[in-house]
Order: sequence, then structure tokens, then C-alpha cells
Amino acid sequence: MHMRNEVPGQSLCRLLQGAMLFSFLLFITPIVEAETLDIHDAVNTYASLTNTTVTMSGRAELRITGTGDPIPGCLIQLNSPDAWLLMTGILPSQVSSTFLSRVRVNGAGAVLDSNARVVQYADGAVVIPQGPNFSPMEVYDGRFFSGPSKRLYSYVGYNNALLGPLAGTIGSFKLKRGYVATFAQQENGSGISRCYVAQDGDLEVGLLPSALETNIHYVRIFPWRWSSKKGIAGNIEAGLNVQWLYNWNLDRNS
Repeated sequence: MHMRNEVPGQSLCRLLQGAMLFSFLLFITPIVEAETLDIHDAVNTYASLTNTTVTMSGRAELRITGTGDPIPGCLIQLNSPDAWLLMTGILPSQVSSTFLSRVRVNGAGAVLDSNARVVQYADGAVVIPQGPNFSPMEVYDGRFFSGPSKRLYSYVGYNNALLGPLAGTIGSFKLKRGYVATFAQQENGSGISRCYVAQDGDLEVGLLPSALETNIHYVRIFPWRWSSKKGIAGNIEAGLNVQWLYNWNLDRNS
């Protein structure tokens, strides 16, 4: 049997060469860094994003169309009340429980019904960086947004007392996207009325119908929901995958 004899120190030399080669390979191996994406006054649509920090400002939208987990390793920063995250294939309940922790609102963690709304958007959901103290409407004393003005809030039944000096004098208004507002002649909401929906963008009405101009004594604002067509009226919804329900039957409280 032939035995290979090594010069003393030769084995150590081979070990050192191997270590140097390993270090060199580590040095040239590319390091995957997180991507950054800035969206300002624009709409960007992706099926998914990975390891991306998204910063949004102005009137901006990030639309994610994928399902499952389409934003692994991502951080979404919403730095404007008009910067919205839409996840068109994921239910609002899942967005709230799983993905809201990856969202920041003006640097703070997004908290449901505190500094962010999660609202149905057809078959998916939209994250809106607005809290319950957000004012979606401004009414003006004069036409075309002139004269004294007053900011109004959701869920408040504005009558003469709450409208103050603007009771019976409103001549124009601005309503933020994502809200619906009702105006009426009488304090109890009766008389001639008009409902305005700001679904796809801010709504600015500089000239009201003649029956309402300087004759508004009731205003009510509610958040809007982008419901899908899958719904039913009645009490036969059991077993159906519907996303809204109206019920006028006598055997239920509507």
C-alpha cells in the first residue's frame, strides 16, 4: 500500500487556503437589501411586493391585487390622510388582523378605529389613515367656497344649534372622498333633501340646488363603504356568501 507523506505544515497550509477561499466567497456573495418605493400623488398597482418599504404622500394609492400574503417583509407608510392602501383580494377582517401591523400612519403604528379605518372595498379592503376625529366636510356661508366656514364630523346629527351661524346660510361645501352626506331643509331631516356621495374622489359643490341653497337646517355624514354586487334583500341569506344584506321582513328588526 502506498502511503502519502506530507511535509510538516502542509496540512495547515491547505486549511488556511480553504478558509481564505470561503471568506472570499462570502465577500462576493450579494447581500439582499430591502427595496424602497415612494408614491406621491400617484396610483401604483402590484400583484405583490416583497421586502419593500413604501412611503406614500399626497393623493396616493397603493393597490395590491394578490391573495394570501402579497406583502411579505413590507412596511407601508401612509403619511397623508389621502394616502390609501388597497388590498383588492383580501377581506377587511384579515387585513385588520394580519396586515395592519405592517402599516404606519404618520410614523405611528396603524391602530384600527384609532388612526386608521379598514373598510370593505368590493371583494377586498382599503386602509384609510383617518381616525374618528377626522373632519370629512367643510361647509361655507357663500357660493363657491366663500365666506365663513365650519368643519363637520361623521355620525353627528347637525341641526340649527350645532350648525350655529351657518344654519340656513350654507351656500357650498367640500366633502372628502370616502364619505356620504345628507342635507335637508328641516331640522329633523324632512323636507327637500339631497344625498351626496364622494366615492371616487373629493366632492366639491360650489352651487347648491335652489331649494337647498341658504335653506339647510340638517346635515348628517357617514363613512362610505364600497360594497360589491353580491348581496341580498330578505332573510334567506343563510348559506350564501353575500357581502351585504337588507332586511325588510316583519319577523326581524331591520
